[in-house]
This record gives sequence, C-alpha cells and structure tokens, in this order.
Amino acid sequence: MANQKNANTVPQSPTDPKPRNWLRWLDDNLEKPILLIGMLSIILIITFQTSYRYIITHLYDGSGAATWTEELARYIFIWISYLAIPLAIKAEATLELTLSTTAYRNVFRGFLGLLLMYASWPLAV
Repeated sequence: MANQKNANTVPQSPTDPKPRNWLRWLDDNLEKPILLIGMLSIILIITFQTSYRYIITHLYDGSGAATWTEELARYIFIWISYLAIPLAIKAEATLELTLSTTAYRNVFRGFLGLLLMYASWPLAV
C-alpha cells in the first residue's frame, strides 16, 4: 500500500525538487473563483448603474448616466462565458434542449430531435 503512487501526482524529473500537485490543483480550481468574482462584479456594476440612473440623476440635474458600467458588465460577461467553457468540458456538461424531448417521450422523439437539430443550425452560424 505504501509503494503505490498517488494517481494525482505527475512524475518528477530527477532535477525537479518540487512535486507538481499544485499545477493539478490550479487546473482544477482556477476558474471557479474567477467566475464567482465575475458574476458578483456584474451584479454590483448593474446594481450601481440602475441606482445611479434612477436616484442620482433625478436628484442632481447636471449629472448624466454612468455609461462605463454597461460596457464593463458586457465585457465581464463575455470573459466569464469564455472561462466557463473549460469548466463545462471538464465536467462533461453540454447544452441540451430537453424540455421538448421529455414532454413527448416516445411519440415524436425522433422527428422532434431532427427538427431541433436543423432549427438550431442557423444559430450556430
């Protein structure tokens, strides 16, 4: 039992003094905190934008809307979408339209699958 190697360790070279477990941990856990911070920042930015637009601009006549918040929230959303793709691939999760196929289990399942497949092609282009 003591001679068995851990499956999570990467073989070391004789010149490498440190194990590479931290790389595997980083690979497994890097995206989650970044995605959480991104989502929280989007929520805070949009809340600030809404409150600023409806409260501050009505109290002060000379103030305008904060236009940078919309762009920043959009770019953060794009980046967290890109960062979520490897996380979904690691979890072997895919996007599926299951509502219509579960509603009609055996009646139109084959026809409905083909219809959804061909209807979703213009969305992919």
